[in-house]
Amino acid sequence: MLFGGIRILSLCIGLFFCFCITVNAQTAIRDSLQLEIQKLKKKNPNYKSDSTYFELRYLIGKTYLYRNNDSLRIYGEKLIIDGKQYADKNAIALGKLNVGFYHFVKGHKKEATRFIEDAICNAEDINASSTLVKLYNLRLIVAFITQDYTKAYLSAKDGLTMAQKINDKAMIATFNMNIGTIFSLLRAYDKALYYNTKALAVFDDYHNVFIKAEVLSNRAFILYHNKAYHKAEKAATDALTLLNPLNEIAWITFNYNNLGYIYLYKNDLEKAEKYFNKANSYFNRVDSGDRKVENYLGLAEIYLKRSEFNLASANATKALELATKSKNLLNKVQSIDLCYKIALATKNTESALAYLQESKKLSDSLLNLESHANMLILEAKESYKAKRLKEEEKANNKIANNKIYRYIIILLAVHLILLSIFIYATKRKQQERNKKLDQEVANKNKLLSIIGHDITSPIFTLQQSLELFKSNYISSDDVLKVLERMKSNINYSSFTLKNIQLWAQANMENLKTTKVKINVYDICNQILKERQTVLKEKNIKIQWLQKDHLVVKIDKNHLTVIIDNILSNAKKYSEPSSIITIKLISNTKEKYIEICDSGPGIPQEKINNIYKNITLNPLPGTQREKGTGIGLQTSILLAKANSSTILLKSNLGQGTCVQVKFN
Repeated sequence: MLFGGIRILSLCIGLFFCFCITVNAQTAIRDSLQLEIQKLKKKNPNYKSDSTYFELRYLIGKTYLYRNNDSLRIYGEKLIIDGKQYADKNAIALGKLNVGFYHFVKGHKKEATRFIEDAICNAEDINASSTLVKLYNLRLIVAFITQDYTKAYLSAKDGLTMAQKINDKAMIATFNMNIGTIFSLLRAYDKALYYNTKALAVFDDYHNVFIKAEVLSNRAFILYHNKAYHKAEKAATDALTLLNPLNEIAWITFNYNNLGYIYLYKNDLEKAEKYFNKANSYFNRVDSGDRKVENYLGLAEIYLKRSEFNLASANATKALELATKSKNLLNKVQSIDLCYKIALATKNTESALAYLQESKKLSDSLLNLESHANMLILEAKESYKAKRLKEEEKANNKIANNKIYRYIIILLAVHLILLSIFIYATKRKQQERNKKLDQEVANKNKLLSIIGHDITSPIFTLQQSLELFKSNYISSDDVLKVLERMKSNINYSSFTLKNIQLWAQANMENLKTTKVKINVYDICNQILKERQTVLKEKNIKIQWLQKDHLVVKIDKNHLTVIIDNILSNAKKYSEPSSIITIKLISNTKEKYIEICDSGPGIPQEKINNIYKNITLNPLPGTQREKGTGIGLQTSILLAKANSSTILLKSNLGQGTCVQVKFN
């Protein structure tokens, strides 16, 4: 059986009351605090402006908690009034804390929440860490009682962060323990044990008997739910050793209850009955709601195992009555389940069936509640992370703002340096822009020169021939001869215009590609056929060194221009009767075409300028062939537009190899 929810709830309330006043000698504590106030008055005539004075008054008010709650409220209200008079937000927060205590004890949960939240706002305004720790603890308990587990978890984490900040070890232990308590409610006992262990570790170098006893009591509860019965028994026994001298009845009863269940699960029924009865003997002195239900259920389990069915039924029935009265769903389900077991054992089929039906109906509701609680905890974790990040950002911004005033001179110096760098960079950028503009002008002039001479020359020749023919100075046969001689010039002009067009489009970033699958050998073969006449003029032969099946996805027109340009350059700078070699390579590592000549080679400086798209003044070919100087540049731009690259390798006096690498 699992009794996690009900036991945790009663434990949490017990923690709250006992932590507020750890001993019952409230009058003695109050007298001691009054004496401290008298000493402060003698020492400081302006004692009302001293924060210690309001702190002492808050503590005096708290001594009335649970015994004389009206006095607690009155002390809190007076503290609020005086805090407003002296503009002391911490005093106002402490007063609201006491009034919040009052409403919580009276069961006015909404009012308690309102005063707590107001107090937190006051304390946060002045970053009153010590007060905030107390407020987060109270908010945690109220949220827990109202089953607002998101707020409970966030309050515990906020409280833990604040307690660690001021190194309040008592509250570090308390908040770690309470986070474990929340996970225990959700039956996440591994996580609960993790936080409880962190709480217990505080006492390695810190001494507080009562809080350590609280942590050990929780630990016993968590351990026996993890079926670590031997460790649970030791934790409960150690807790009782610390609690008995303090006469803390609520916690002593809780540990008797712990031991009762530990021995019940160990099947030591005699010891289990002994500790349940011990717990019962204290119920007239402490709140006996949920814990009394637990004890009745524990005793009913014992009597059921002994087959003492009348006693088992009587205790289970009492547990069910109390659970129904307190509207504790988990207690009620467990009580009904036990009544069902007893009815089965006594062969009371009708009652067993009725209990079974009611248990199933309530269990579905219980599962929904547990799922909801788990979701709330997950939500709380995310909210806490977001809140921490926001707080860190706020803290970092505050630090940054403070540093501005300290380093104003440095910032001015940096500003001047940056301004100088900016001016220099702007000037340098303008120079580069001017250089680029000059280059563009040079390119433009070069193109105009090409268009004006190389392209218009054959047109001008044709025009003159036609004029002569018209004037009967030459015959039609002569015109045909002129046209035949002009054929190669016109082909060259057409090729040049195509290069200029593509070069201009690429430079203006207006080049469009239409990629299709192409056999590179077919393109080469087509170009070689078209250039056969030109190659024969110099008696140049083509030698295929390797012909892999090379298929690539590329713009067909662009590839044609690229290969045509490379072959034209190779032919132009090759000596008559020389050889141009071609390789087509296609494997898993790379795909490329390589065309090599045995010409004079290209100086490295010119290769660099080709890649920089600087227009060249090309040298004439081996037979004084002309050129534009943009063929290779156009090819490089076209290759780039098709996700390919061109690599130039040249040795002066030995020749040049141009490699087109495809993706």
